[in-house]
Amino acid sequence: MKSLSAFLKTTIVGGALYLVPIALILVVLGKVHAITSKLVAPWLSNSSCMMSGESMSHGCLQSSGVVLICFLAGLFARTAIAQQLVGWLERAILSNLPGYSVVSTLGADIAGTGDAQSHMQVVLADDRFKAVDVRIPQAMKCIKGLGVGSRELLAGRL
Repeated sequence: MKSLSAFLKTTIVGGALYLVPIALILVVLGKVHAITSKLVAPWLSNSSCMMSGESMSHGCLQSSGVVLICFLAGLFARTAIAQQLVGWLERAILSNLPGYSVVSTLGADIAGTGDAQSHMQVVLADDRFKAVDVRIPQAMKCIKGLGVGSRELLAGRL
């Protein structure tokens, strides 16, 4: 029964963490669509569009507006002000969320903007590390839990 509740809990939390960014993107795009719809309506009401092509023109203008706003947001994201704001948000808020650094690194790697040095292999001399007799499933549980339980896992082994 305990494993079933743990499975349900981790599955629900994992699903939420998967869906939240998608939902936020959809909400933002919905707001941008609503704004462009309001901006396009006066132009179309004053134009001499044919009745059959009016909805098509409205859709094309709305889509163009969404693309333009996304482009302008991308340009703004490249400015020093935006990068300072993102840096502050990451240091002050997001770094306190468990797993944020992992997700951030993964996203940067997917986008191709990741730091190549963050994936460098490191070779250590034998005197720089200590092998610990821990089973792989135990170690993986500790890693997936972002270090939770590592004190108990390593007690008496170091």
